[in-house]
Amino acid sequence: MGILDIKSGDISALSPGDLQELVGRLSQAELMKRGLPPTGATWGGNINTRDGGVDVLVDTDARISESGFIPKGVTAFQVKQTEMGVAKVGGEMLDGKGRLKQAIAEVFQGGGAYIVVSGKDSAPPLGPVGIDERKQSMRKAAKDYPNGFVDFYGNDRIAQWVRCHSSLASWVREQKREARYGWKPYGDWSYPPLGDTDAGTYITQKGMVLLDRVRKEPLPIVEAINALRKTMRERALPVRIVGLAGTGKTRLMQALFDSKVGEAPLNKYEVVYADSGTSPEPSPVHFAEVLAAKQDFVVLIVDNCSRELHDKLAVVCRAKGSRVKLVTVDL
Repeated sequence: MGILDIKSGDISALSPGDLQELVGRLSQAELMKRGLPPTGATWGGNINTRDGGVDVLVDTDARISESGFIPKGVTAFQVKQTEMGVAKVGGEMLDGKGRLKQAIAEVFQGGGAYIVVSGKDSAPPLGPVGIDERKQSMRKAAKDYPNGFVDFYGNDRIAQWVRCHSSLASWVREQKREARYGWKPYGDWSYPPLGDTDAGTYITQKGMVLLDRVRKEPLPIVEAINALRKTMRERALPVRIVGLAGTGKTRLMQALFDSKVGEAPLNKYEVVYADSGTSPEPSPVHFAEVLAAKQDFVVLIVDNCSRELHDKLAVVCRAKGSRVKLVTVDL
């Protein structure tokens, strides 16, 4: 499917800054998928400037399986939107005096992993220009740490990683200005008025309530948000939010993923949103069917969703094997 079918060319088309942010977002999404806080992954700075060799750092005390995209509790990524041949990939790890950069040495000293990411290379596993040759070059640069874990991720490997996180697939499309699909990652879905300085803050003042039709009682807004989060984590039931126009229903959906509101926010890297009134491509039902078939763990939010469409989506999302959490919003 177009929106989810991220290819190596989509990765190579990103700007250097967007590639760095993508690797950072993927790292955070991977941590949250494992039940770990996203704060364990950090990034920043210009990847084109000379630095200590680390552009994205994952630092957690948790034990992590080497079979995943993040192979160690401490994993450092060097991110380059340039071709990284065999000689260059090893040289990137050395300082001006030919010694292993201090930041990389510290990663190995702590039993961590070091991974070079190239957005312009699509390397086969073996061969004279393959991943194995690049890893040998990296091991040569880190000869003082023979047990140091090294790897090389080309744009094909990053594309594979993105395909594991549907929300980040839509993020990649958004960075490429491919808005024609209509499906969006976590963001400002409510389109606040230009100049609204409070747009980033969810107002939780006294008197704001949400009527829970199950409990048949109004809940203070923060309590309601926490209850919705708990329901979505523990139960497979679809959630439907209805209310008058202009009462903040869409902004409420954003708040479910906002760490500044209530407790235990939902994973903002596992949500995809669309307004059904904009005729998103693919259609909400088709998209839900694909996500369910992939057994992708994702929160699917459909705004301006009729009751008829909600019922169709609910059948798909509650099917055996589906891990899709459905939230619909309507008047």
